[in-house]
Amino acid sequence: MIQFTENGVLQTRNKYEESWTAKTLFEKFEPLKFEPLATRHNAMIALVPVVEPIRGELTETGQRCLDFWKLLQPEKVPSMKFKYTTKVVDTYEWELKLTPKGLVYKDKSNDYSTYSDAYAQLFSDFWLYGPRMPIPDLSVREEVLAAIRGAFRQDGPVAPPHFPLFEYPPTHSKLSWNTNGGGVEDFIIVRNYGIEVGQTNWHDGLVFLDFISFEQFLTGQGLNELKFKPKVKLAIKEHLGQALKSGGN
Repeated sequence: MIQFTENGVLQTRNKYEESWTAKTLFEKFEPLKFEPLATRHNAMIALVPVVEPIRGELTETGQRCLDFWKLLQPEKVPSMKFKYTTKVVDTYEWELKLTPKGLVYKDKSNDYSTYSDAYAQLFSDFWLYGPRMPIPDLSVREEVLAAIRGAFRQDGPVAPPHFPLFEYPPTHSKLSWNTNGGGVEDFIIVRNYGIEVGQTNWHDGLVFLDFISFEQFLTGQGLNELKFKPKVKLAIKEHLGQALKSGGN
C-alpha cells in the first residue's frame, strides 16, 4: 500500500514503512517494487509534477525517466500479446502481455517460478533497462518498443534513448560460475537469451532462480556485487561485445 506525501510516497508492506522521495523513485530501478503494477504506474504519473521543478537535481537517469513519463500517453499503448519459447534442455513457454498499465510476463512452464509465475514491469523500466524476463527474439523487443513509442506525445520533450537492440549471441559452456560454502551453492549461468542467477543447497536442491536480461546487465541494474565479481562482469561484457557492435540502435 502507498500514500502520497508532500514530496514523495510512503510505502507500507507487512507493517514495515519506507519513505521514498519522488526524486529517488525516478532514479530507482523497479520503483515501488512489490506493489501492484497499476499502483506503481499511477504513482509515476502522479509524481511527474512533483519532480519537474527539481529536474536540475536529477541524475541523467532520473531526467530520462522524467522525460519518458512526460512523453507517454499510456491510454494509447495498444493491448498486445506475444507467445514464444526459451530452451535449455527442456523447452519453456512464455507469454508477454502489453497493457495500458505496463508489461506482464507469464512463465507458463514454471521455469523461473520460484516466487511467482507472472512478472510485471513498468513501461519506463522496460524502455530504459530492457526486458525484466526473457524476450529472446529481437523482433518482439522491437515491436514492443514501437508500440510504446507510438504512444508518445508529439509535442513533448525529445524521446529518451531506449535500451540497445541487438541479436543475442550464442553461448558456450565457459560462461558459468559457482561459489560453494556450507552446503550452499550460488551460481551464474549465461544462456542464449540472458543470465540466470540462482542458489541450491544440499537439502532442497534448487531454492532460488532469477533472471537478468543482457540489457539489464549492461546498465548494471539489480546486480549483486558479491556474485557479479569483476572477472564475471568482464567475461559477460566480452561475450556481448561483438553482438553490440553489430547491433542496430
